[in-house]
This record gives sequence, C-alpha cells and structure tokens, in this order.
Amino acid sequence: PSLVGSEMCIRDSVITALINGETRNIKYNHLNSVSVTQGQQINIGDVIGLTGNTGNAADPDVIPHIHLQVFNSNWSQSLNPEDYLTTKFDSNYNPISNNCQ
Repeated sequence: PSLVGSEMCIRDSVITALINGETRNIKYNHLNSVSVTQGQQINIGDVIGLTGNTGNAADPDVIPHIHLQVFNSNWSQSLNPEDYLTTKFDSNYNPISNNCQ
C-alpha cells in the first residue's frame, strides 16, 4: 500500500491515508510521541510516532506497545489491520509472508 497525504490529530493519533486508491483512517493508540503534523504528506517507511504506554496502558508494568485500528473513509466499518501490514505473524508471533506490496 502507499500512503498519500495525511491528517494528524495529536490526541487521537489518526492518519487519513489513500491506500490503493481507497481512503482509510488509521488510528494509532498509545504513542508516546507523534512525529508528523496535520496536513503533512507521509510515505511508506516514514516514522509517524514512537510507541509507548499512554492512556489505559500507562501502568509501569505494561510493556510499551501500539494498538493499530483501520477504518473505512467514514469510520463506519472497522477493517482488519493485518491486511495493511507488510509483515504478518502466526499464532506464535513468528513472521510469515502475506503478499502485501
């Protein structure tokens, strides 16, 4: 997939992206910092933020992590984030091929 254009709402850490011709809203939860600004164009491989443990994951015993959510253009349908990752994992968290380009 390719990311073309973006919107960033720091509080919600949301990127609106054009992926294979379709608009997707990608929400990143628990970022410690955000590296992009609203309206900035981003590309595959760009750093958008750093993972962390904010919000309900702020407990010191919680390992820094990210929750990734993908929605359609009007937020009415939640989509499987794995369909948008270049690396997928099996049930033991071992990387597997997924033919994502």
